[in-house]
Amino acid sequence: ALENANKCENLNSIHVAQGRYKVSTSTPMTARDFNFFVGNSYSILGGYPSGGGPDRNPKLYQTILDGNTAASYEAYHVMVIYNASVTIDGFRFINGFADGSGNFEDDDILINRTHGPGIYAINSTVKIKNCVIINNTGIGDGGGIFATDTSNIIISNSIIANNLTGDEGGGMCLRNLSTATITNTTFFNNRAAVTDNGGAIYNTT
Repeated sequence: ALENANKCENLNSIHVAQGRYKVSTSTPMTARDFNFFVGNSYSILGGYPSGGGPDRNPKLYQTILDGNTAASYEAYHVMVIYNASVTIDGFRFINGFADGSGNFEDDDILINRTHGPGIYAINSTVKIKNCVIINNTGIGDGGGIFATDTSNIIISNSIIANNLTGDEGGGMCLRNLSTATITNTTFFNNRAAVTDNGGAIYNTT
């Protein structure tokens, strides 16, 4: 669905039923570079019942994006967003594990394997609503969310918890003229391994 939406200018939204969705079914270690990639502007709405229907309820019909692959590897990033304006509503992001080295290329962009294991945003406006970003770990910046290159992160009615980074911003790291607007959102028990580097949020330039 994401692959089609990234190519189609006339698609407004993707509706996702309850369940646990994994980033890849591939078996080689290169599968750790796989992610849910957003490269266009649309809404992604979770919390629908199995089989579809209009009764959307993210709390009742939990929709989980899981960095654990089918082959039991942990992807470096659960979701990567590039040059897009996207609304993400009603999801849980778990088990991103950005413990790699260097960069990998996805759709002609370079993505650091140490930053943003939960959500990695580049030059994008990202509206995060009714989401839980939990239990993501990186050795670089932004355990829950990493935003760079003038990204605008707008978070409401969400929970960002139990994320860990080895450097800056356990819950979220903003870099290179990126900004955030946060409303009715809880940051809890996030941690940056380096003292004074922002357990909850680290914001620079």
